[in-house]
Amino acid sequence: MKLLFKCILLLSVFSCSAQEPGIVNSNNREIVFKSVNVIPMDEERVLPDQVVVVKNGKIVAMGDADKI
Repeated sequence: MKLLFKCILLLSVFSCSAQEPGIVNSNNREIVFKSVNVIPMDEERVLPDQVVVVKNGKIVAMGDADKI
């Protein structure tokens, strides 16, 4: 039982360290969310099927897919 626990612990440590080099800093990337429902804060409504573009942690564009 102890051997099994040590093997599982060892495998989990190696799997976590193997993924670390693949981590990407999202601050330098443009992330696009497609087909999302947006709820504006100015009134109670839902904007369906929108595209939201985020860059450097801020929304830089939002609208219909054919306009973005």
